Amino acid sequence: TIMRKIIRADIPFVLTRSATTAPAVQQACEAGITLICFARGRRYNLMT
Repeated sequence: TIMRKIIRADIPFVLTRSATTAPAVQQACEAGITLICFARGRRYNLMT
């Protein structure tokens, strides 16, 4: 999956304009990756 590639590349955060899947959120949480979802203009949802 994309999240596994991000984890292997040791990328500290991910920025998306849309939603993320529950498994991606779980994997990011376990790997300590910050997710920034629904990024539009000055608004976004931050998941750590």
